[in-house]
Amino acid sequence: MRERRYVCNVHRQGGKSVTAAAVAVQTALSLSNHTIVIASPSERQSREMIRRCYDLLCGASYKDELTSRNVLHLEFLNSSRIIGLPGNRPENIRGYSVDGILLEEVSFIPDETIHALLPMIAARPDAWIIGIGTPNGQRGFFYETWATDNDWRKIKVRADQCSRISAETLAEQRRIHGPVKFSQEFECEFLSEGGWLICPSLIAECSQPGKYENVFGKL
Repeated sequence: MRERRYVCNVHRQGGKSVTAAAVAVQTALSLSNHTIVIASPSERQSREMIRRCYDLLCGASYKDELTSRNVLHLEFLNSSRIIGLPGNRPENIRGYSVDGILLEEVSFIPDETIHALLPMIAARPDAWIIGIGTPNGQRGFFYETWATDNDWRKIKVRADQCSRISAETLAEQRRIHGPVKFSQEFECEFLSEGGWLICPSLIAECSQPGKYENVFGKL
């Protein structure tokens, strides 16, 4: 079970959407008669995800593997499909039986939508589900799964682990957003409702021995 359930806590601009699209494309190309659904917080974002999948196919010279394409659907010669679903309309997404579910920006998908999606893999024991997102408070499916559900494999990637983002850029983002918002967007911290009065990363920094001893006396 664990190896078929992944939840990925990744910083802003960490390549989440491209990664999700690559997983969908690789699965559809390599396995016949498979259906993968990509659920995003809105139809606009799901359309963008299908566009990313198509761009990956074109970039790898596999565009000819498609038999049909529209803004929310790709169908392949091997009868596999990638379908984009709007996460803000749970009443309109029922009816599929699928081999894989990608939850893109999962922290912003309503719980009602996720509960409508999960039964789609109930009859397929080898089906997988991957949730990818950045924290959005201590609430909802993403936070609860990350904090308490050990049946899911958990992956965390902070911005300071990404070679594409420089230390100077991170320092600028910290100045722009402040330490609390920065800790959520770039350090993948789940903030309490309304945010922390003092964010965990700042507390940890201040706790370093002698860090501010010239101002406050030795800590």
